[in-house]
Amino acid sequence: MSRLRRLFQGGSDGNARLTAAAAVVLLVLLAAEGLTLLGGVGRLLTPHIFIGLLLIPPVALKLASVGWRMTSYYRRVEEYVRKGPPHALLRMVVAPVLPLIRVALDTLHCLDTGHVRIGACLASFQGISRTQSEGGDCPK
Repeated sequence: MSRLRRLFQGGSDGNARLTAAAAVVLLVLLAAEGLTLLGGVGRLLTPHIFIGLLLIPPVALKLASVGWRMTSYYRRVEEYVRKGPPHALLRMVVAPVLPLIRVALDTLHCLDTGHVRIGACLASFQGISRTQSEGGDCPK
């Protein structure tokens, strides 16, 4: 029972375990998503979309747990301050730049392919054009 209690205890240690567990789940799901790309999205479209949708909760959980750690540290919660800040490279470069790069690439992809409809634009974020998924015409 003490092991179960330790698993669900909060604080910075619990947050670290939650973040690590979310990372493991993300690693497995991203590997499966990558396999659907290698097998050809046209043939494996249904599993690709299904796995893509399964990625949403673990990504949200990971963002929430990392965000909680960050806000707790900068609010000067003693337990998180004792653990110290994240590495400087993660704080200064990766955290602010990586999401911006993703949004910029997705936006440029939409503009480059001429997608004007929301559905087509969202499909392009997943790397699927209408011509691949439905055999329809995709404006270029």
